[in-house]
Amino acid sequence: MKTYVLHSNPTTTQTKENRTQSDAGSRDSATGMDSVPYLSKGERVYLKIVEDESGREIPAEAFEKKKAERDLLMAQSVHIADMLESVGVRAYGESKMTMVGLLTGIEEPMIDFRNIVFIPAIAKRKRNRMLGDLEFFIQNHPFSRMWVFTSGSRCPIKAVSDRIREVHRRISKLNAKPFMKSAGITIVFRATELGSLERVEGIATFHIHCHAIVHLDRKLSKDTWVTLLGKVREWWQFHFADAKKIEMAREACKYVVKPGDLLNLTGTELKALYDQLFRLHLVQALGPLRDQRRDREDTDQRFHRISTPLGSKLETVPNWNTRPPAALTASTEPGRDTVLATLTPAPYFSCITEPAVIVMNRSKEALLEKSARLRRIWEAATRHAATSNAPV
Repeated sequence: MKTYVLHSNPTTTQTKENRTQSDAGSRDSATGMDSVPYLSKGERVYLKIVEDESGREIPAEAFEKKKAERDLLMAQSVHIADMLESVGVRAYGESKMTMVGLLTGIEEPMIDFRNIVFIPAIAKRKRNRMLGDLEFFIQNHPFSRMWVFTSGSRCPIKAVSDRIREVHRRISKLNAKPFMKSAGITIVFRATELGSLERVEGIATFHIHCHAIVHLDRKLSKDTWVTLLGKVREWWQFHFADAKKIEMAREACKYVVKPGDLLNLTGTELKALYDQLFRLHLVQALGPLRDQRRDREDTDQRFHRISTPLGSKLETVPNWNTRPPAALTASTEPGRDTVLATLTPAPYFSCITEPAVIVMNRSKEALLEKSARLRRIWEAATRHAATSNAPV
């Protein structure tokens, strides 16, 4: 980890060398978005969020706990990726990315894992992408419930793919049953989990089950609900449970395999699991939730959490990380200090919330002297942080 100093009044003068290397041609650069006399709606929203939410302080114990959890997850991810590499599965990419805090100036290299669904860092990223849509749906459909479908006996790794495909096929067929349609019930989400690793005569086996969210288009009487559940149990054949009214999206959207279980597999077993899970859609939005997700993406929106008198809720805002930098769409290698994304304020590197950026091919040059857009973000953050204990 390295740091650099952010000056209180960063220079706005750019050298010829800086101009040619500052995210050339992208919307993050002085020759892209910075060259126009206006900001997109998404960028204005982002700057307002940065101004409002930077410089907040969280308890040191909470920060240390979160940091320890992140460090453990990354250590587990590296161990699993190394095990896969040892048996011929490429688990690392070649991108050189860095997260940079725009108030503290702290920089942290990011490990580029390939898109392998059970590497914990990748599983968390995929989970987070779905959680927003799922939570927003539950927020607007408060009668949603969680169902749990099991798949029968424990499953060895060599049969995982066939078992999962069968579970997914049966859930799709259940969704189309007349008794589901007449009750106004639709399964809108499913997440498949390989639970509780156990060895049976030395062979690794999993309890494969599926967490599902069901949407009710109307309130049902108790008798109608009991009758419906009976029909579902009879049709499903294996153990089925109506868990409860869903309160937290995280209850239904979990890791594909618990990191602790993965650590107990050999490299050969991890490779076999990788082959079995390849190209399977283990977490999927269906029906109305899929429509909500598509509409959000089509209108270029993202979620942002706001405080309310009862706690917090999600709202949709314009997506400020919409278009990829031009450098990434060209055939040439991305230039130095290419900004991939700007992040909302959070306690990334200290107890103080700050905005951060993900940068590809980080150089030793000061970012704020290379991009007017990043200077605007820094200025928005310091307007609030100046009245707090945030280091500026």
